[in-house]
Amino acid sequence: MNKKGEDLPKNTLGTVLAIVATVMLIAGFFLAYMKLKDNEMESAQNLVEKIKARAELLSQGDSINFTIQGFKPKTNPWYLMGFDKTMPDRPDACFLKNCICVCNGANPIDCQNKGFCREINSERISVNTLDIEIFDYPVEDDAPDHRVLYLPIEIKPNLIVLEITREDNILYITHYTPEYKDYLKTENE
Repeated sequence: MNKKGEDLPKNTLGTVLAIVATVMLIAGFFLAYMKLKDNEMESAQNLVEKIKARAELLSQGDSINFTIQGFKPKTNPWYLMGFDKTMPDRPDACFLKNCICVCNGANPIDCQNKGFCREINSERISVNTLDIEIFDYPVEDDAPDHRVLYLPIEIKPNLIVLEITREDNILYITHYTPEYKDYLKTENE
């Protein structure tokens, strides 16, 4: 009897099953990755739609605090940015109009390549995170000991409070960092 010949069908079946299981596992990981990627894009698009809808409800002189749920990015962080029609470096989606965008990066080119923009009905627009930098070195008597930083609004995977104000035909969408709020409290005491 040839024992090697009898073991061949058993080994072949085991090998085929191992290959099929490996292919199914790889396909499962790929599908899960694609679903998460699509969720990120869908979350960004839904976010810009919600902010636009809330901003469009405001009348002149109105102001609201609007809490949004951010989302976790797969690679680069996402940002909320505003583009005034007078800005020379705005994305093509904002050509000759004011718009807000949720973009996968903090530059206008990121909005052009991987972002979602929506037109905003307002004469001007300003979208910023207000942060503060306190100088840790001596300053002259009349010089400020800090500077205010105007940054794009980073979409983080937690709750984010935006202040949306429509005043003097300008739409302001502002996020205040905790450091900025703390500084304002100490200044007002």
